Amino acid sequence: MPMADLVSRAWLFRAGFLLLAGAVGFVQLLPLDIGPDDRVPGQELVLVVAFAWLVRRPEFVPPLLLAAVFLIADILFMRPPGLWAALVVLAGEFLRARRARLIAATFFMEWLLVAAVLLVMKVMETAMLTLSGIAHPGMDVTLMHFGLAILIYPVVVLLTERVLGLRKLHPGDWERPERVGK
Repeated sequence: MPMADLVSRAWLFRAGFLLLAGAVGFVQLLPLDIGPDDRVPGQELVLVVAFAWLVRRPEFVPPLLLAAVFLIADILFMRPPGLWAALVVLAGEFLRARRARLIAATFFMEWLLVAAVLLVMKVMETAMLTLSGIAHPGMDVTLMHFGLAILIYPVVVLLTERVLGLRKLHPGDWERPERVGK
């Protein structure tokens, strides 16, 4: 693929990611009464999309984009500003650093790694909120959101690969992703 096409495709996916995050945020801000938590667990969808794209084409989801999207979400949903955003960026960079290993891994191994990363993120968030004395959802809500994220990951990957055509690169397909979109 020519470099110009790759750059325009990267910007298209970034815009799509922003639109998805905005749409999910809008739905979450609607005054819907869906149960005792009164919160639509949609940020997990945005996070899972980010992780699926990071594994496939990390240059399409740069760290600054992740930080901005999740920092705005922290502010909009009145969470401690920057805590979840920082965890997302750290987890994203962890996955980005393991991209070469994930290329050869099976989907099941990829899914396990993403599940482990999500679990560590949830545990770290809960521990930090507890240590700082900030009220947080109970463990049942946290586990529900974690379980939802793990369950929708295969669906997101399937849609990402089949509908959007965003597949993992193989070692022979390496382009210079560090220069794309900069």
